[in-house]
Amino acid sequence: MVVLRKLGKPLTYLLLIVGAVVMVYPLVFSLTASVTSPAEYVRSTSFPVPRLYVDHYRRLFQPALLIHFADWLGVTLIRITWLVILGTALSVLCGHLFSRLRFRGRELAFLILLGSLLVPGIVSQVPLFVMMARWPLAGGRDILGQGSSGFINRVRSLVLPGIANAYNIFLVRQTL
Repeated sequence: MVVLRKLGKPLTYLLLIVGAVVMVYPLVFSLTASVTSPAEYVRSTSFPVPRLYVDHYRRLFQPALLIHFADWLGVTLIRITWLVILGTALSVLCGHLFSRLRFRGRELAFLILLGSLLVPGIVSQVPLFVMMARWPLAGGRDILGQGSSGFINRVRSLVLPGIANAYNIFLVRQTL
């Protein structure tokens, strides 16, 4: 028992250090890859050790691209804001519904919701695109989904699919 206690602390620290390296490696790799020239990046096998190449950043902060960068940042902030506000509100409402309200088929509906967590997100990318492109009464479309481009190239098409999050609904239901 004394041997396990003596081995326990160093082993715990060793596992924590290994875990920290595993967590930090992608960040360090991304940062070093961002200051590596494209030719060096292709040549490197596991970890690019760059000569400082900042042409990527120089091009990004040129006045012509800075306007686009501001647009990209703005769209990201709008998307995050709407997803947090609407996603939280919808998750709390649905979680409360599943936890407190008694109705026929409640358990089956919740099991189907939990089953949706088993489907990888990448599987639904093309069907979501088609659904957003053919959404009725959006962007000049009629009730049958015929007409204009629907939600294509709109921020709404980035926000709507992410509002209902099954994991958040599950968390709220479990806490209520």
